[in-house]
Amino acid sequence: MHPCEHKLALFFAIVREQHLLNLAVLRKNTPYCANLFYVFEPPFSLIVASNAQSKHIKAALANPHVAGTIASNANNIRGIRGIQFLGTLAKANTTQQELYIARFPIAQTIHSDFWNLTIEWAKITDNTFLGLGRKKQIGHKMSK
Repeated sequence: MHPCEHKLALFFAIVREQHLLNLAVLRKNTPYCANLFYVFEPPFSLIVASNAQSKHIKAALANPHVAGTIASNANNIRGIRGIQFLGTLAKANTTQQELYIARFPIAQTIHSDFWNLTIEWAKITDNTFLGLGRKKQIGHKMSK
């Protein structure tokens, strides 16, 4: 398997086995985080639901460049599998909304707006496979 294919396969595996992300936003130079359930839409979209009036969505609408993490609930350091990501948040389309509701039907019963988080860069950690402290990146490189 080509190294790029391996990185993508690892990324897809981790994103598919989880369902909760931590979203980090910045508004008026103040950081804020929120945990959100997501549905993965290949290749790099995470569909989330949250009220447009929530603090994190208001911040993301003011500055759509977001960061976040997806991580396993490991009991030890050798079991850590996760992703750190950078991306942009925008309103989800109808198909994406339907995909989210199919996975989380309760979203129909509460007032939620639906959002498409497009991952533009990700750093993958998989201590179960790569070994301790080894990382893989996909997407553009972060500036130093």
